[in-house]
Amino acid sequence: MSQHHIHVLLDETLAADIPFVLDIQSRLLSALGTRVVAPVLDRRRLASAVVQRLNPCIWIDGVEHVVVMQQLFAIDSHALGRSVLDLGAQSHTIVAALDTLISGV
Repeated sequence: MSQHHIHVLLDETLAADIPFVLDIQSRLLSALGTRVVAPVLDRRRLASAVVQRLNPCIWIDGVEHVVVMQQLFAIDSHALGRSVLDLGAQSHTIVAALDTLISGV
């Protein structure tokens, strides 16, 4: 698994609501068998306002998506499908969003 990659979900039930997730867990913890992920949703599907520092916006196949950090969850590593986007170059933005979630700043 690759930290800071966007993956498709293999679980069809979850994928109906959450088509993509951002893997935020360190590679050093890969042996755990689970990954901590954040949902990545089409911005048009969000009913609530997007908080810029908390919810990074990204583009997947020409469609704007939002990383919904406030809805983190753990998932079995085998439930993650192929990587569709590497956000490694934006790791500072991801860490800042996590800091906002945890510390409020």
